[in-house]
Amino acid sequence: NLLGRTVRIEVKEREAEGVWCVKETDCYVLDKEGVIFASAPNVSGYLLLKIVALEMPVRLGEKALRNEMWLGNMRETIEEIAEAGIIAGVARIENPEDKEWKIETAEGTEILLSLDFKPKNLKEILKDFAENRGLAKMRVIDFRVPEKVYIR
Repeated sequence: NLLGRTVRIEVKEREAEGVWCVKETDCYVLDKEGVIFASAPNVSGYLLLKIVALEMPVRLGEKALRNEMWLGNMRETIEEIAEAGIIAGVARIENPEDKEWKIETAEGTEILLSLDFKPKNLKEILKDFAENRGLAKMRVIDFRVPEKVYIR
């Protein structure tokens, strides 16, 4: 307010949703909306989601993924994987041009996904694999093709 000679500042605390790492060396904290807001150490473990993007540099104050649909698909997919009782370790985007990403689970299984869509019935499929088929026996579960699942 220029006439009143006052400045009003609103501060909103951000909560860490995960860590975004570029080439596993430069790491940053991101919030639920995918905004990078602080530097972070290169974390490991399963308490906080770590996303490694090899070819996607970021800046503080900007969204890690510029494509809102991709960010939403990743967030919803990660939530469904957690609801299925599967612990996600590291998510990786190796080449954004491929529009693919993968999650490495605590059991050692890789789940391959598309950035363009969230797989249908993902939670139920993964729950079935974990409870009835032994998720740890599966090296790779591929959901990159709509309405199809491939297992190796």
